[in-house]
Amino acid sequence: MGEPVALIRAACAPSRYPEGVRYPSHEARRRPGTPLGILAVVLAFSGFAAHGQEAPAQGGEPEADEPLTPPSPLPRRSVDGLRGMVTHSVLEFAGHGRPHSLAAVFVFPDRARWRIEPRGGDEAARRMRFRYGAHTFGIEPGQTASHALRDAQAVQCLLQMELRRAATLWPHGFPWRGEGRLRTAVVEGAGQLVALLDPAGERPVELSSLRADGRPLESLREIRWRAPEKNGRRWPASWELWVEGRLVWSETITSVDTATRYLDAYFLPADRRARSSATDARRVLSVDMPRRVQRRFPLPQPTWDAAAKRGVSLADEWRATDGAAPLDGGTTVELDGRGRPVAVLLQLSDPLAEVPEGWSVRPGCPGVATRVDGLARIDGALLRRLGEHAPPGAERDAPLLRMSRGAQPPLEVRVFLPLRPGDE
Repeated sequence: MGEPVALIRAACAPSRYPEGVRYPSHEARRRPGTPLGILAVVLAFSGFAAHGQEAPAQGGEPEADEPLTPPSPLPRRSVDGLRGMVTHSVLEFAGHGRPHSLAAVFVFPDRARWRIEPRGGDEAARRMRFRYGAHTFGIEPGQTASHALRDAQAVQCLLQMELRRAATLWPHGFPWRGEGRLRTAVVEGAGQLVALLDPAGERPVELSSLRADGRPLESLREIRWRAPEKNGRRWPASWELWVEGRLVWSETITSVDTATRYLDAYFLPADRRARSSATDARRVLSVDMPRRVQRRFPLPQPTWDAAAKRGVSLADEWRATDGAAPLDGGTTVELDGRGRPVAVLLQLSDPLAEVPEGWSVRPGCPGVATRVDGLARIDGALLRRLGEHAPPGAERDAPLLRMSRGAQPPLEVRVFLPLRPGDE
């Protein structure tokens, strides 16, 4: 019996879902990147800020003296009672009309992960940075393979991450010293941070990073703060990023979440994570599940025909709603432990879109995935084999089936197993 026609038709649309990284390959898929030279340049994300160069294509096998999976970072340590945080921001570039989004995830003291991309979810144009203890990595637009940041680029990445962490958590997390309106804090092995406080001497209105030789790297200026929460904590509301005397972007921090927990694997690129010893490891992909704004609709019957009809009708109803945000392309179906469809998930294309009533946000997380030829091959045995590739300490969320643009009969589908931390 063939696949339900409606399900196939609904799948043929653009998608934010990851292609994944197949073990042990590091081959990159080249795609057109964003035209923003300033993104790769002035931000210093690529390490070529001063010269206005695009980041070169990078990736491939690690060097001979570079372990695939680096040593573990330091033990986790709370800062002001917080294990970590994730911030989401909207960036308005100077001289460029298209807004971008920035997701910055921190687990204290030495794990961080950034993702920057055009609003609306352009997977090919995203740029990523990772900190895993003493190691930093990058993934450039149009690439899936990561590259290690070394020397000046590694120092630069560390200072960028610590500047943002300091501004968001002020005054916690750093040993600030000084008097009057000036405060300084050392970033071990990289440089220092300098804060200019407001006239009351309470919170910074400007925060800058300096390299070890005293040369400035970046400044956050015109910092504005939200009203205090019930516990007295205040988060930044907005700031401007300046580099070498030029305004790069104006940033609005749209959300700060301190409740979500993350596996250590989330702070490594997918191609740097420990490989499973399972016999079918070469058929399993390590992936990152994106942040999703979604709504779950249970199915009346656990059949693919029911999933196809329900998915198409729900998507059509949503698109007909006045002011409805665009949907992510493709079809996403939640599975039970036997591989049967139990719910259809509608997902918005913009991960930072305003959450409609009745919808929810699923934070990004690591996961494992496999590709199968046709729906008939999805069963409990396949899901159990997929679960064997979960790292120690990880718990499994409900498996998802995903079909997206480019699928041809016999339909190639992907089954994802999202992973989250177990109870600590």
